[in-house]
Amino acid sequence: MRKLLALFLPLSLVGLAHAEIEMTVQGGRTGMTSNSVIDIDHDSTSIWLGTGGGASATSDSGATWTTYGHEPLAADEVSALSANDRAVWVATSHSREFQGDEYPEGDGISFLGRPDSVWINRQPMQATRVGMLAYDLSLHDSLAFGACFYGGLIRSTDWGVTWTNLFPTQLDSVNTDSADFDGSVFRSLGNRFFSVKTDTTDFPDIFSVWGGAARGIYRFFFYADTITGAFHTYPDSIEQYAFSVSDTTLPDSLKLPGNHVVALGINLIDTVKTVWAACRAVVSGEERRVAYTTDDGATWHIANIIGPSDNPDVEAWDFAFNGDTVYVATSFGLYQSNGDYSSWTLLSGLRDPQRQTFYQDNAPFYAVDVVGDIVWAGGSDGAARRSDGEWRVYRSQLDPANHYAYPSPFSPYHSTRKGSTVHFRPDRNTRASVKIYDFNLELVKTVAVDRDRIGGVESDDIVWDGTNDKGKIVANGIYFYRVELDYGEDLWGKVVVIK
Repeated sequence: MRKLLALFLPLSLVGLAHAEIEMTVQGGRTGMTSNSVIDIDHDSTSIWLGTGGGASATSDSGATWTTYGHEPLAADEVSALSANDRAVWVATSHSREFQGDEYPEGDGISFLGRPDSVWINRQPMQATRVGMLAYDLSLHDSLAFGACFYGGLIRSTDWGVTWTNLFPTQLDSVNTDSADFDGSVFRSLGNRFFSVKTDTTDFPDIFSVWGGAARGIYRFFFYADTITGAFHTYPDSIEQYAFSVSDTTLPDSLKLPGNHVVALGINLIDTVKTVWAACRAVVSGEERRVAYTTDDGATWHIANIIGPSDNPDVEAWDFAFNGDTVYVATSFGLYQSNGDYSSWTLLSGLRDPQRQTFYQDNAPFYAVDVVGDIVWAGGSDGAARRSDGEWRVYRSQLDPANHYAYPSPFSPYHSTRKGSTVHFRPDRNTRASVKIYDFNLELVKTVAVDRDRIGGVESDDIVWDGTNDKGKIVANGIYFYRVELDYGEDLWGKVVVIK
């Protein structure tokens, strides 16, 4: 699950650090190892998923997957991922328990370079402490940029050997923000970054970097040298875009709606550039909305995305583009707009008959990417791919040949799939029925009747929602599922309900 952070962490935690190490290792596991997908990117040969169980890659449209987790990476849980044809960069993290609460702790940043195809782990100080982890990565050629929350906005120009900060007030080698960074934490919200995007739309004269922080958006401009054409090392100028009630030069409706910016997207159509921002509120008066600008941040407009319950608050996580079509990954599904940003469609019915599985409607999407005309999206229920109007769904199964119910225990109120999935793989083509019994082996509900199943293919789309045959939520306790296959075999297993 994608971590949701408070803007402040206990100061007694943030000074704890890992030892500085570097590893060069290789190796991967077959298949996906997690159904929690928080990032998606691609290079010219592969799709890459950042998941709770490692970085998963496919080069055959999802037919096969290879996952890189702890060793070769520093940890299994990916917090950010970005790819191009020079390298794939992956940031990892884990949770540290402190006084009964859990806090995120960075494990560093790794990259898989081309053409060596060897993973190298780096441990920059800004991404290896409690609260100091990369929540986003963005690349240009061999340059890497990371948004590291308590570590600030960082960059590396030497394949991660060294990492330096880009400060909102730093225009030269003199670090004017050194007083803000006290060796363990950035105290200014303007130095707590959550998102980053490189911008080459003004090449060859200007290269810029957009950073989403807890005090709005900062854009760092690097101008090309008039003689050599090389971009300057330090920013030539910096601009900030933020909501401020004291700013009377614009009406509030044309300001950035919220200053906590967790995702950014840049789309160029002909000569028109649109920058997108996923905003959260920091103080009263701000809003949790999606905003976009077509004049480089001078004015902002709110995208008319409304939640399933007519809720205007939108918790967005990622953006992708195909021409003027925009995709927005949100906590209640994947949205699409075909050029008219006042009209949005919540994509639903993501079913994959071939694999006998689906992506739960209104389940969170945290990541989206477009390759050609193919849409890839991922979230709390795995990954999905749309090509020629048809969906394919990719999910991890720890024991694909066996039968079981997952999750178990489960809550009918809180599980991602609105219940527990009864998973099985028949030996041959069959029709299957699934029934639920209580501890006394009395029938509670018939969940499915005579579903056509394909021999040798996992069945992963039959879900018990925790109700009885009258539609009422059952009591807490142990229940049993029975899978009846028409060639005479019955499969029995246990499922536990805890509301």
